[in-house]
Amino acid sequence: MFPSLANLDFLADSTKEKAARELNESDDTRQAKINALKLAIEEFPDEDAIFVDSRRDDAFLLRFLRAKKFDIDRAFTQYKNYHAYRKNHPKIFAEATLEKIEPLLRTGLFTIGNRTTEGAQIIYMDSSKMDFSRFTVDDSIRVLACSLEFLIESQETQIHGFIIVADD
Repeated sequence: MFPSLANLDFLADSTKEKAARELNESDDTRQAKINALKLAIEEFPDEDAIFVDSRRDDAFLLRFLRAKKFDIDRAFTQYKNYHAYRKNHPKIFAEATLEKIEPLLRTGLFTIGNRTTEGAQIIYMDSSKMDFSRFTVDDSIRVLACSLEFLIESQETQIHGFIIVADD
């Protein structure tokens, strides 16, 4: 179901080199860092139950490690913040179904462009396409959150990042 981390050979050599150079990622330490993050999650006294039913598979945790250059403490903080935000804004995420977001996606408010020459994914936001008589600000946040969740599944995007270009 989720991308295998056993073999990253599908990534271009330049992408692997960037991950090593800029994110401190290494074939030798990747799994150990993922395991250390899992341990931090398991040992956290989760009184607010923000981790209930949370994803803890290697591929999911890897995105937090990459975002924080394989610093376990910073990746764990981001993981906590991610889940706390989702818990504190249930309306945005509980209603994040294709049926709910498709009408706004079809407006062209957000479009996914090509990648930059450095590999970053480009996302365009044209706020002039936001019809406030049909959609709420929560709707636009929901669509952006779903779009980013989808894009960040890509290991290329995790390594190269993304750029949001906003226009009105």
